[in-house]
Amino acid sequence: IGVGKRSGYYDHSGVLRDMIQNHAMQLLSLIAMEPPIAFSPEDIRNEKVKVLRSIQPINLDVNNNDIIRAQYTKGFKNKKIIPGYLEEENIPINSITPTYVALRLMINNCRWKGVPFYIRSGKRMAKRVSEIVIQFKQSSNSLLKKSQYSNLKPNKMVIEIQPNEGSTLFINSKIPNFATHIEQVKMDFKYKNTFDFNTPEAYERLIFDVMLGDNTLFIRSDEAEASWVFCTPILNFWDKIGKKDLLTYSSGSWGPKKFNYFFI
Repeated sequence: IGVGKRSGYYDHSGVLRDMIQNHAMQLLSLIAMEPPIAFSPEDIRNEKVKVLRSIQPINLDVNNNDIIRAQYTKGFKNKKIIPGYLEEENIPINSITPTYVALRLMINNCRWKGVPFYIRSGKRMAKRVSEIVIQFKQSSNSLLKKSQYSNLKPNKMVIEIQPNEGSTLFINSKIPNFATHIEQVKMDFKYKNTFDFNTPEAYERLIFDVMLGDNTLFIRSDEAEASWVFCTPILNFWDKIGKKDLLTYSSGSWGPKKFNYFFI
């Protein structure tokens, strides 16, 4: 994900420009959009643009933990030593290109008021995975005694995009005995296990859509502009402060330890 790795060029954008502004914003808009009035390309894209335009700008401050950037250092993965970003070939020793970005977003509309959206993307992580995790709210009027549900894990739906397409539902269930003990159980679905094949690769599907003239999965210019309106102030802020808030994390980890609790 590092920008310009082969040419030796480096900048302050890195993952934010290459992954967050493009792929992550697409997933965010698809998850958070309102139902379109019809299942047509333009109606779907209209709703996606509304989501992106409703994202609250991040209050940019070096002490604000709503956005984090970091670079990977030397670490271990699959029992192999992985060099740090600054030790990679053709990377200047003073590069401040982030290889990890995590942020918390708020969408200013009636449906999502007060609901945080967490996004993170990084290179040299513990595992190669793309997924969306939807965490359900805890019930405010549970019929169980407080002692019976105080330690319960939240119900979650995990939509797995890569590498094993499918979805998993984590729900709390009573253990079948006379006592009231609740534990989290997993209901798992994988395309490969059910249908004996994976879904087509992303660009295979897009090329096929081009042949059909279906532009549902392609963004419009106003959608790209709305995404850049959110991301550009962040890039300008990083240009201004340089290396001041650039954290580090070990290769093969899930990012900076200080902020791992911050994400689902």
